[in-house]
Amino acid sequence: VTARVSIEGRGTYRGAEGLEGSCECSAISAEAVWEVDARSGMPLGGPRPPRLFLQLWRKDELVGLSRIPLSPLEPPLARDLIAGRAATLTAIDSEVYSPNSGVPLGYIHVVLQAGTALSLSQAYRGAGE
Repeated sequence: VTARVSIEGRGTYRGAEGLEGSCECSAISAEAVWEVDARSGMPLGGPRPPRLFLQLWRKDELVGLSRIPLSPLEPPLARDLIAGRAATLTAIDSEVYSPNSGVPLGYIHVVLQAGTALSLSQAYRGAGE
């Protein structure tokens, strides 16, 4: 089961001149984040990695970092995901930190979805239509 992270809406970064703005992007993980038994739908392992790190760039300058914790899958959800459904695991306002000083800069809204790579790519295409 893979993960799709979407950054949506407007991020506000206090104390960081020129870092207020809006962005929208998403990415699907290249490898499985959770392992699920295909026959029983029972979770076998994961998440790997236990957290995701988001990097916020302005041109070629790293301007912010954010950490998104991941949780193990509950058996009913794991069965739904292995059956080909995609699900939203969390939608949070994640704190963004300065990569140089570690000082909190503000928040960015992050949506984390899980499913098979095919179900996530189909859900994403369907949402854009």
